[in-house]
Amino acid sequence: MRKILLASAALMALSGAAFAADHNDARARQEHSTLSIIEQVQTSDHHKANALQTSQTGSDILQNQQGRGNSAYAAQTGGGFLAGIDNSAKQFQKGDSNDAVALQVSTSRGRIVQNQDGNNNKAKAEQVRGAGNTALQTQKGRHNEAYSYQGGSLGSSVTQYQDGNHNFTYAEQLGGASNSITQTQYRDNNKAFAYQDGGLGNKIAQFQAGNHNVANASQLGGSFNTIKQTQN
Repeated sequence: MRKILLASAALMALSGAAFAADHNDARARQEHSTLSIIEQVQTSDHHKANALQTSQTGSDILQNQQGRGNSAYAAQTGGGFLAGIDNSAKQFQKGDSNDAVALQVSTSRGRIVQNQDGNNNKAKAEQVRGAGNTALQTQKGRHNEAYSYQGGSLGSSVTQYQDGNHNFTYAEQLGGASNSITQTQYRDNNKAFAYQDGGLGNKIAQFQAGNHNVANASQLGGSFNTIKQTQN
């Protein structure tokens, strides 16, 4: 049976009392376990959520925040190279001024999903060592920033999607082979940067629809690599 840890912070309304459930902080930690779950749900302003899973296999972190000024941090580690398998970290934020950070170390077939719907959001995903990892970042709104890094990976992918104004996205993959970066941006004044260092059969695809957009892709070393840039 899966071990379930629920850390929930909800908005509390007390009639006639000068009290609000703001400035809450949720922290959860799991060590040396398999098929475990941490779920953190926050439905008010100025919240923070922190989830940590160490030496995990097949474990999940789910963070869901609705409101303004929220922050979410999720970290998962395996027991060594290719030791942690099928771990996932999912972060959902709806509101203004949100910040999401997800980190996976020594995990294969790991998955990071970051979804932000609102203004002034920032998302950062980092996956270090492993194979078949994926990072998916989706942002809808203005002034968003998305950063993704994968190091020493094989057959891993980064997908970044932004629908809004003044968006910025950056993806970097170092080492490994058969890795891919896909960046899609809609509306005007968007900037996309992608960098791959070394490897074999790596791919970069950048698509921008709108005006005054900038796309920059760079591949260093390796063989049979491809870059495709489309601007409409």
